[in-house]
Amino acid sequence: MTGFSRIEKNWEDFVKKKYLTVEKLNEAYGTNYESFNQSVPVQDVSKIPEAERAGNPWYQDTLAVQKIVEENRKHEVPAEALHLNVFANLYRDWIREKYHGDLAALNEAYGCGYKSLDEMQVPELPPGE
Repeated sequence: MTGFSRIEKNWEDFVKKKYLTVEKLNEAYGTNYESFNQSVPVQDVSKIPEAERAGNPWYQDTLAVQKIVEENRKHEVPAEALHLNVFANLYRDWIREKYHGDLAALNEAYGCGYKSLDEMQVPELPPGE
């Protein structure tokens, strides 16, 4: 998700909480929206003239949402960093270590044709028992 789409995703909630009614939003922005979802953030804040930025609530609100998105991003955990410690994952980690990541050696020992360790089901008994 791009930075701007993250801002758009958070925009409607932000303006609803700040303005409470569409009428108050319209009053602040000088618009005629019928609902909050018609309102959008400034797409390119650099196009708002410097002299107009301080008194422009639309510009200020966009900056506020940008800051919220940036703060949230600091606390995100990348999906690849997530690893559930369920028995199946622990077992696959053990197998990966035991066979040094060599899928061919694993397939030979188990008499299987796995293309990936993710295909491997946790056995009821270890091989040879």
